[in-house]
Amino acid sequence: MNITLETAARLLGEYGISSEITGIGYYSDYSGADGIKLIARIDVKHRPPLVLKLLREAAHPHEQIERQCVFSEHLRRNGIPTPERYSKGGEYCLDRVVDGERVDVTLEDWCGEELTAIDRDTAAEAGKLMARIHRISFRDNFKIGAPTLFGALGRNDVSGLGKFRELYKKAEESRFKSVTYPHPLCTKLALFGEIIDIFEQKLANASAVWDRLPRGAVQGDISINNLTWRDGRLTIFDYNNAGDETLIGDMVLEGLLTAYESELAEGLTDADRHSIFLSFLDGYRSICPLTHDERIAACELYPAYNALWFSRISFCEGRFPDSLEAVMERGDCERADELLSELYGLITADARKIFASELFDKERR
Repeated sequence: MNITLETAARLLGEYGISSEITGIGYYSDYSGADGIKLIARIDVKHRPPLVLKLLREAAHPHEQIERQCVFSEHLRRNGIPTPERYSKGGEYCLDRVVDGERVDVTLEDWCGEELTAIDRDTAAEAGKLMARIHRISFRDNFKIGAPTLFGALGRNDVSGLGKFRELYKKAEESRFKSVTYPHPLCTKLALFGEIIDIFEQKLANASAVWDRLPRGAVQGDISINNLTWRDGRLTIFDYNNAGDETLIGDMVLEGLLTAYESELAEGLTDADRHSIFLSFLDGYRSICPLTHDERIAACELYPAYNALWFSRISFCEGRFPDSLEAVMERGDCERADELLSELYGLITADARKIFASELFDKERR
């Protein structure tokens, strides 16, 4: 669903911008049975570029998009480096018909190209940025009224638990040397069950303090894909996953996302990913020291998700060739056993050494 210069000019005009458009570039241009997602950079004369979004997605109703825009502007007006959004008649998200399709329209400043790699210093700055967002959201009791993709005890796109259960079932079937699985996929079957039990127990332990944890609206996807450097400041954009979450759950899962799903800066290897998480955590705690209950929850959530992180478990159509699923599909029983032992070590690790250090005993708020 491309847009013409005339259509783009008409939409910009609704937001009070009449500058001549000099170019249109697309970051996303999807139109199908399940929705529309067009994200375009609009270059105009005599002013910085803009980002125009046309959306129609069941998961993102009009009212939710508007609330996410309000949250973004609230953060910007409170000092968070994030693009300015434009409004008409007090509304940021406009319900319009474009080329015969009803879409939600938003307009904001373009703030630069996304980061391409992570290092420890950038991870620390990302942690600080998240902490500043959390402080504002908690202080002002801001709520969006929708979950994020990374709810630690709810909807969660980064948990490998479901796939891990599937692999457990396949490994059990392979014991009978069936036609489908002619060779054992692993021999340490007992570890599957133990790891699942420990994972579920850790989440249950975290849930015991969940109602006492600070909550608020969060950006919901602090990753290098949504970060850029602008005027020497780490700047955040894209609030399509913004929602409400416990702040510690958001920090743990997005810290892992930053550490394990980012391209690494030159000179770093996969062995450095744990230290990248620690840099993110230290940056966060330098702004927001953890409360007692947050430390309790983090000590349960971190080893659970660090062990059953989705890219450790799922092949994901060839994206993670070293994952447990990929190894088992290759019939490498020995390596599968090794990976299970590694996962067991991760999920039973004592996270108090990370989250309960006396150095950060000061209460947060």
